[in-house]
Amino acid sequence: MIKNLFAYCKTIPIFFIVLSLTLLYVSLIPNIVVVAEDTGDYMETARNLSQTLYRPIGFPLLLRLGLILGNLKYIVIIHAFMCAVIFQVIYTLTKSKWIIWILLAFGAYWIYVPYMLSDLSFAFFVIVSYYCLVKKRFELHFLFIGLASLFKPTLAWFFIAEPFIIWFKYKDLKLAVYAFFMVFIFTSFTPMKNFFEHGIWTHSQILKLSINEYYFAQADNKILYMIYSLFSNGVSTHWNSFFSIYGIFKGDTLWINLVNWMFAGIYFVIWLRFIIGSLMDKKYFELIFVAYFVAPTIFCHAGGGRWRLPFEFLLL
Repeated sequence: MIKNLFAYCKTIPIFFIVLSLTLLYVSLIPNIVVVAEDTGDYMETARNLSQTLYRPIGFPLLLRLGLILGNLKYIVIIHAFMCAVIFQVIYTLTKSKWIIWILLAFGAYWIYVPYMLSDLSFAFFVIVSYYCLVKKRFELHFLFIGLASLFKPTLAWFFIAEPFIIWFKYKDLKLAVYAFFMVFIFTSFTPMKNFFEHGIWTHSQILKLSINEYYFAQADNKILYMIYSLFSNGVSTHWNSFFSIYGIFKGDTLWINLVNWMFAGIYFVIWLRFIIGSLMDKKYFELIFVAYFVAPTIFCHAGGGRWRLPFEFLLL
């Protein structure tokens, strides 16, 4: 019977399996809309779309749609569809299909569906753009990278990394040069908007504030802080976000530490396997792609596992 069940599941597109599980998940949690610490900033921009110096316009536009429709639950539904597409794309890209079930077990992507944060939307557009890159649909790749840049300022310097990713993937110098200019153009909407409205060419001032005023600036030992941030964001479990929704292990530091250290060990092995494997297989384009998203995390340890969403599938 179990064998027949698995055989039947193989005939169902992963999109519908993940969508069903995700919708079931959000229907069971106490509050279908989870408001996080940064949600207020996004809501403020959603009500006044000219305030994009701190937060890019992408996710506030999504929130504005929810406000127009009268309920932010519609954003949760959109997130659920995005999550399902992410898993379908990963399933298509990977030869080892078991990666899907590991990602589900790790809580990657689906746990963030009810959160009113830009992380899932950003990961959606980055992963789809990566898919287009691998499938040689370069114009769509540039378009989706541009759309991703509307949700997080992380892609402000991606036009520098892009030519190296293209070169190591396809060994095509003309394509690499072309990609340099195209990515710069497609990711320049937010800084252009800020320049014409505020006189400042910037994707966001949040990283600058983090370095000069907040987390990094307040650290006594900068080197230790950078190492701690890199480690924390690299091995933090997504389940912490799940536990915070339900209040699981609240105040029970023993179990929280136990879970965190267990996943820290697992992710440490995964990182080693990815780095060594990529070097041995000469998949330098994957290393550059991942390294680009890792670099900003050394200045801010607050992100946790959600920093890995754009590339976590590559680690496996």
